[in-house]
Order: sequence, then structure tokens, then C-alpha cells
Amino acid sequence: MKKIFLALVFSFLVLPFVSFGANFQGVPDYSLSRDAVAEENLYIAGNSVNILGIAKGDIFAAGGTVVVLGDIRNDLNAAGGTLIFEGNIGEDARLVGGTLAIGGKIGGELLAAGGQVSLNSDLKIDGNVGLAGGNVLVDGYIGGDLIVYGDTIRIDGKVNGNTSIKVGQKLVIGSKAELSGNLNYSAPEKLTIEDGAKIKGEVVFKEIVAPKNRAISKKGFIGLFGMGWLLGLLISLTAALAIYFFLGKKIKEAVSYTLDNFGKETLRGFIVLVILPIAVIISLITVVGVFLGIIGVLLYLLMAIFASVFAPIMLGTIIFRKLLKKPEFGVDWKSILTGIVVMKVIGIIPFVGWIFCFVFFLAAFGALFNYLYKHFKKA
Repeated sequence: MKKIFLALVFSFLVLPFVSFGANFQGVPDYSLSRDAVAEENLYIAGNSVNILGIAKGDIFAAGGTVVVLGDIRNDLNAAGGTLIFEGNIGEDARLVGGTLAIGGKIGGELLAAGGQVSLNSDLKIDGNVGLAGGNVLVDGYIGGDLIVYGDTIRIDGKVNGNTSIKVGQKLVIGSKAELSGNLNYSAPEKLTIEDGAKIKGEVVFKEIVAPKNRAISKKGFIGLFGMGWLLGLLISLTAALAIYFFLGKKIKEAVSYTLDNFGKETLRGFIVLVILPIAVIISLITVVGVFLGIIGVLLYLLMAIFASVFAPIMLGTIIFRKLLKKPEFGVDWKSILTGIVVMKVIGIIPFVGWIFCFVFFLAAFGALFNYLYKHFKKA
């Protein structure tokens, strides 16, 4: 799990700096038609994403549902609730989602993590495979090594290299499975091998003994934290790109204003963050103010959510202004992606990282309150 998580994080860290020649598409529903050809790197965010045509560069896709049936000449990086892949990838695939169904052909390596991960029988992968999930089904052909972490795992495919597995509950080697290399697995109990399964190499079993106090182990905690961190990154990225698409001009103006008045808005954000809950509590005590108090609670939560998305957008703009040496630089999708990844990484650092992120949050919170207050006065 740790290696897979680090590889996935690394892919997101390097994306902002290698994709300056990319085409960004942010729409509620996006489709690259069967007869369409994308000549450059393509970055897509939407409720549903469908890739049916040809992409000559890399693809980064985020959406509720991501379907890839086309031909991708380079890498595919995708995140979403449901991911369905039945196309061709020239190089590597990195996939994160709730439910993953993967078929087709992958010329390089595959890294995939999700609640339900299924490698279909028609899948052919030339390189190594790393999987992490709750329920994992492995079918098809894998030309390299296979590494799997999961709660329940079933192997029904062909693996040309070695296989390493760590399972929380049950491991089954199905009747169609053909493992050409060694099988090393860690599990609470020995695996089940169905009739017809073929394992040509050595089988090594390491028993996992559950702790008596049922406490979460250190490795388990790191794995849960890692998946939570990655999920938070993907949610923030999707939300920020959606806000940028729908409110692009206003976001640019808000970022410029906040950065020009950073100290003032940080102080305002701190005051509002402390005073508003007190005002809401007082309102809820009185019968007349209950309705206003409920509105205040909802407004407070919405402002906090929006500020948490707006803060990394500001950070990304600062980074790009320094890197490009252009004080007038506003906001684009590359700065948003950079800001979110950098802030998520900094947020891992105890105390110093938390304070850093909190200051940006306060500035965003204060600027948002100021914006709403001014519009309320005009109304």
C-alpha cells in the first residue's frame, strides 16, 4: 500500500510541472468523440468524462464517472467515483476511484486503487501492476510482476512475473489462474486454490496475527491516512477546477484582491471565524432569532468549505508569480493544480504546516466574508 500510494502521489506532484503544453477542458459533461484527435496533453474535469477518440499526449481526467474506450498514446491519469476502461494505453495508467473496471490493453505499468477494483478477462498489460482496494479481482494477462493489497482478493488471470499479496481476509487463486513466478502472500489464513489453477514458482505464506486489543497497527494507520490524504487531494482538485470553470473571472479578481490585502483579510478572517459562531449561538437562544441562527450556521459552513478550496488557489498564484517572475499573473488551471498539491503536502508537516495552511484559510475566509458583506449592502 505504501509504495502504491507514494507512486500515485508522485504522479500528482509532477503533473503541474510537466504539462504546460496541455489543453484544459472543464465542463459539466465532456466527451472526446470517436472521430476526434487530441494532439496535446489533455486535462479534463467534469461530472462525466468520456474518452472515445484518440489522444496523442497524456490525459488527466477527474469526474464522477470516467469512461475510456479510445486510444491513448501516452499516460492515463484518472480519478473519479466510477472508472471504466476498455481502450488502449501506450504507456502507463494511474487510476484512483470508488469502483474500477479495467480492460483493454496497457503498454506500460498499471497503478490502481479503489473500493472495488476489477481487472477484466480481456485486459493485457505489458508491465508491472500495483493494486490496492477493498475487493480486488485480477483477471486477464500481466506481463510483469503483480503486487496487490486488499481485504478480499481473487486471482483468475495469468501473471508472467512474481506475485506479492497482502490480504486482510481471504485470498483465492481461481481455476483459470496461471502464475509463472513465485507467490508470496501475507494473510490471516492460508489461501484457497481451486482445481485447475497453476502456480509454477515457489509459494511462501506469512501469517498475519491480529492484535489482541484489535487496535489499528502502525502500518494500517499509515495506509488509512495515505488513502484519506489522496482522497482529500482529489476532492479539493475537482472542487477547485469546477469553481474555476464556473467563476473564472470572479476567482481571478478575488485572488488579486486577497493577495493585495493579505494581512487585512487574514485579520478579518480570524475575527469573523471567532465572532460569527458566538452571534449564531446568541440567535439560537431567542425564539425570534432561531431562523437567522440556522441560516448563520449554514452560511458559516459554506464559507468554511469555499475558503478551504480558495486558499490553495491563492497559494498556487503566489508560486507561479515567483517562478515566472510575473507579479501580474492571475489564475489558471496549472496554478490551481500546483497550489492544491503543495498545500496538501505542507499540511502534513506538524504545527508549522498546519499554521501555514490556517493563515491562508483565514485570508480566504476574510475575503469571502468581505465580498458577501459588500454585495449584501448593495442589495
